[in-house]
Order: sequence, then structure tokens, then C-alpha cells
Amino acid sequence: MKKTSKKQSDMNENTLPSNRTTPVQGSMSAHGGNDRAANMFGGFGKLEKRNNVYETWDARQKTLEVRLTCLVLAYVFVNDDDKVSMRERRWFKRVLKVAKDDLSEEDYTDIESLIRLRIDKQSIIDFMESNTVHYSIMQKVIERIKRILRNKQQYLSLLQQLEIQFINNVE
Repeated sequence: MKKTSKKQSDMNENTLPSNRTTPVQGSMSAHGGNDRAANMFGGFGKLEKRNNVYETWDARQKTLEVRLTCLVLAYVFVNDDDKVSMRERRWFKRVLKVAKDDLSEEDYTDIESLIRLRIDKQSIIDFMESNTVHYSIMQKVIERIKRILRNKQQYLSLLQQLEIQFINNVE
């Protein structure tokens, strides 16, 4: 074994190999992607600690929003042309990846399976009623989905129908 001085060993531990570079501060989001992607695909935000009642409530609300967003996405993807394309699957997985840190393992697998189901309007409305989703949350989810889908016309009509249906059920 080759002997190295203390100074040399400290330097070896603290330096990066020449082929690696340090990341630029602020260029990566907490979700492993860039900040633009995190904003575009949800921006659900991340909870570090859940020490009090309000933070626990906030975590439940975020899980509810993620679940509703993915439920509506699955509905739109299936009902625009009666199939889910590979492009639509990628969109769905990106949204889920951004939100993964906020979800329990059980929630993540449940939501991940939504893309394989045939979701209809009534299932979304039932979900919203059973979880007492306020209209403002639904509006927030629809706006988020419009950003994700880049305002593609084929999806917008389905989103508008769903929003109208929800308004009628609330009244």
C-alpha cells in the first residue's frame, strides 16, 4: 500500500475527478429535473418536514391535487381518441415523476395505474365528491393540465366539458 501524506489524502477526498463538473447552483430542481420542467409539469412543491397539523393537512391536499391531476389527465388521454398514445404516456409519467417526492409509495402505485384504466367523467366527479374537492382546486388542476398539454385543442374541449359538468354538480 502506498503511503500518502495527510495533506495529499485530504486533497484527494475533496477534489472531483477531472471528467466531472460541479452542478450549477439552482439549475436543478428538487425533483431531479430543471426548474422549468418542474413548473410546467405541476409545480406541486415539496414538503420537507411534517411536524404540525397544518403541514400534514398541506401534504394531504397536495396528494389530493396530484391524484386529481392524474385522474383528469388519464380521462383526457383516453377520451380524446379512445386510446393512450406513447406521447400521452410520457406526459403522464413526467407529471407523476415531478410529484413523486410528495407521495407515499402506495399513492404512487395507485396513481401510476390510472393510465391503464378507462376513466369517465362520472368517476372524476365521484372522486371529487367523496374527497370534497373545492371548485378552486379543480380550477387549479385544469389550469395546470392546460400548461402540461400546451393548450392543445383536442384536449381543451374535454377539459371544458369536465369543468362545466363539475360546475353543474356543485350548484
